[in-house]
Amino acid sequence: MADGVDSDSHRKSIRAYVAEKVRSDQSIDCLMSASPNGTMAAIAGLEDAGLNIGDGFDVFSKETVPILELFRPGILSAGEDVTKAGQFLAQASVHAAEHKDQPPMQQMDMPEMINQD
Repeated sequence: MADGVDSDSHRKSIRAYVAEKVRSDQSIDCLMSASPNGTMAAIAGLEDAGLNIGDGFDVFSKETVPILELFRPGILSAGEDVTKAGQFLAQASVHAAEHKDQPPMQQMDMPEMINQD
C-alpha cells in the first residue's frame, strides 16, 4: 500500500515515491497498479532506483488496452472490459430504479490475463 500516492496521482509524484520506497526497503520485489499511467510512472521510479522488471522484480497492472507489454516486456497484466462493465452498470441502474424492493444486481467477472510470460 502506498501512502500519499495512488494510480491517479501525478506521474512525477508516483515516480519519486516508488524510487524512494524501493531504495529504502530492499525487501520489496513486486508492484501492483490499477492503471497503465500509474504503472509507467512507477516503472520509471523503479528504473531510477536501479531495478528492472523481470530481474527479481515483478510488475502487475490492470489495463483496458493491451499496451504495457510494448512499453516494457515482462509486465504482467489483466484486461478490463469497460464496455461490458458499462453495459452491466446501465442494466443494474435500470433494475434498481424499477425494482426498489429487490437487492442490487451483482456480477463477478474474471479478467483476461494479457501477458503471463
